[in-house]
Amino acid sequence: MKQAYLFIILSGGILLTGCSNLKTTMIPQQHETYSIIATHDSKDEALEGAIEEAEEFCEDKGKRVVVLNHEMPSDEGSDIHTAKNIANTVLPRFLQIDTSEHTRTTVLFRCE
Repeated sequence: MKQAYLFIILSGGILLTGCSNLKTTMIPQQHETYSIIATHDSKDEALEGAIEEAEEFCEDKGKRVVVLNHEMPSDEGSDIHTAKNIANTVLPRFLQIDTSEHTRTTVLFRCE
């Protein structure tokens, strides 16, 4: 019986670790507009998550979302990211630097 409980607890923990790493913050702006800043490993997932949150926010008000603008990072790697990759080619595995980077996307919208 204890093994069954342990299996259920471990399974739940594994499922929870598979959750998205999307993080969003909504900031009210002027003239009834809002900004959502979203971060994720993927810039496409960050944009999609920001727009989904904007849609939910507007739906709660009985309105639809109108995206006014959005900013996404370029596909070019940063100098810091490049330097980390170069360092990892010469460092032993246990000293390597984490090169995963979260991309930040900003969506400006209003509800109509």
